[in-house]
Amino acid sequence: MVGQNLGAAKASRAEKSAWLIATLTMIFAGLSMTVLSFMAKPIISVFNTEVGVVSVGVSMIRIVAIGQVFMSLSRVMESSLGGSGDTISPMVINIIALWFIQLPLAYSFSRIVGWGTNGIWLALSIGYMVAALIMTLRFQQGKWKLKEI
Repeated sequence: MVGQNLGAAKASRAEKSAWLIATLTMIFAGLSMTVLSFMAKPIISVFNTEVGVVSVGVSMIRIVAIGQVFMSLSRVMESSLGGSGDTISPMVINIIALWFIQLPLAYSFSRIVGWGTNGIWLALSIGYMVAALIMTLRFQQGKWKLKEI
């Protein structure tokens, strides 16, 4: 929608559509992840009934559910920037989030702090939050409106 509106010389409409989609996506993600969090144990139990597996699966779903809301915002902002022709910024932001936030935190939380798999899931969620924040800030700068499509 961003690319289409920019192509029609309607930058304001492009921005409004991106924010509308971001809002709707976060609402849907928030609602669905809330339901998923409450239903984590029955869902995991469909696949495996071992107590240890269910425990790890339930923790993973509940921790990652928080990050999924931010990941959805990040993806909308990434797509909006890409639709405007700004593809380098999202790539750099994703590299930073993965290599400099998620991976070091996953190692630190799981091994050094001793949180095990919960530390890995938490690191993923934090990386999604950081990526969403940086993508949103980049989008708010408005430089994407100046790109020629």
